[in-house]
Amino acid sequence: MQETGHKVLITGGGRGIGRALADRFAAAGNQLLIVGRSQPDNLPDQAIFIACDLADQKARQDLIAHITKDHADLSVLINNAGLQHEGVFATDWHYDDYAPELATNINAVVALTDGLLPLLKARKEAAIVNISSALAIQPKQDAPIYCASKAFIRSFTKSLRYQLAGSPIRVIDVVPPLVDTDMTRGRGTGKITTDKLADIFWRGWRANKENIYVGKAGLLQLINRLSPALASRSVRHG
Repeated sequence: MQETGHKVLITGGGRGIGRALADRFAAAGNQLLIVGRSQPDNLPDQAIFIACDLADQKARQDLIAHITKDHADLSVLINNAGLQHEGVFATDWHYDDYAPELATNINAVVALTDGLLPLLKARKEAAIVNISSALAIQPKQDAPIYCASKAFIRSFTKSLRYQLAGSPIRVIDVVPPLVDTDMTRGRGTGKITTDKLADIFWRGWRANKENIYVGKAGLLQLINRLSPALASRSVRHG
């Protein structure tokens, strides 16, 4: 997969993991479309910001129409945006509270992949990159919707890879551990930095890897193969 010459759409690309990936693609000479709810500061010169609340179906449809009309040369889609509620299901949070999380973590990924796939298929070289999570391997108890949504992303990514085999589109699953972002502020210890994640991703990108395990996520995957019960105990309480 070439490192430069792409037009890359990154959801949630204004901060956290998305921003680190945006900076890496920008440094390699790619054009960027950064999608988020609010305008981020100090974007790379070659980046265009597009405001969109991915939890809103109409906003997603408008985004797809805009990209199709004005950025038909899109060659890389990175589904990164995500929400996470922590607490006791049906006590601290209820369905209406979880609805934006489900819409952002699942519906937006499916909708954007579906709507932008024709553009990607038209390129000589293209990629769909989905950011899942080590919590898709084993869930923690206080984030039931987030963990389930990331398990969905892993399965969806693998099935999509099967379907697109032989096409010019690579389908990549990036599996991070706990990363130091705004979303994880005050949660857990031993976090990996977003820059370190971007370094590992870029090595995987250059090596044409389909599954990019970041840091401790790779260890968890190995433990889960050998002893699912041990892996479950190690993750359950976050």
